[in-house]
Amino acid sequence: MTGNQPKKMTKAMLLGDENGREGEETLTIGLLDIFGFEAFVTNSIEQLLINYANERLLQEFNKQVFEAATKEYQAEEVDVGDLTYHDNSALLRMLENPRDGVFATLNSECVRRYGSDLNFLSTLLKRHGLSNGAASGPAKKSGEKQTVSGLFVPKVTRSSTQAERDSAGSVFGVAHFAADVVYNVNGFVEKNRDRLPDEICALGATSDQPSIAALFADERRA
Repeated sequence: MTGNQPKKMTKAMLLGDENGREGEETLTIGLLDIFGFEAFVTNSIEQLLINYANERLLQEFNKQVFEAATKEYQAEEVDVGDLTYHDNSALLRMLENPRDGVFATLNSECVRRYGSDLNFLSTLLKRHGLSNGAASGPAKKSGEKQTVSGLFVPKVTRSSTQAERDSAGSVFGVAHFAADVVYNVNGFVEKNRDRLPDEICALGATSDQPSIAALFADERRA
């Protein structure tokens, strides 16, 4: 909705008495503001989580609109022909699998004492039978890639930019329903740990309240 549409709709829904005077109660419109798909020049864990939310919403939409409707039509013996739609189940399993999914691999790396972004990437690619872009050599043609359940490693080609060449050893790609997105793993581990900054912990540890000081002392030791 754009322009004055929301205002006009709200005004039209005001309750009034029989003489047209506005009442105290009003009807409301609830809008679900979902995440927008993101694909920037450099993408990090924030973009991955946003795009993952979109993948989940797409699957739910498919279930409600296509799968449920198809079953209903079949039960009523209504011929609707062959309905085809994008099935992203394999990609979601690749992201969510508790054994070797992207998020499980990242969480495992975060609990390691010397966990690192590059080790997360190496482990992730190894679990899915892929090789790191820095060691895989140039592709024969632009855009060539090996995709495993939606996961791929961007190849360095003659047409690659200098930035793409420099980041070749620290990126992986996901073939989302909307577009292929390349994610740079720099900062993935630290962001996923979601720890308080050391400065905040140091300040909290000086609190006059012993219980609060103890909490921040524990955070600093962690």
